[in-house]
Amino acid sequence: LRMSDIEIVPPAETVPNIYLIGESVGERTLSLYQNTRAAELELTFNASYSVTLPEVGIKTFSTSVTRSYLDNPLTALAKSVE
Repeated sequence: LRMSDIEIVPPAETVPNIYLIGESVGERTLSLYQNTRAAELELTFNASYSVTLPEVGIKTFSTSVTRSYLDNPLTALAKSVE
């Protein structure tokens, strides 16, 4: 937040407050190579949070971000694992 020039203040009833309720990270295999190694993976990040706004009340939100990628065995990183 500080890198985005957002001023961080102590929680109070006169300013908006954000609370992290929970978060989770998940991974699943989308496809396999012939040797049963994962060829394509999907990573998912889930977060639940609430925002308290003065004179409005509490609003609860959740968000999910998903990214899939190929695990290429020809790359240097994958070769160093073998």
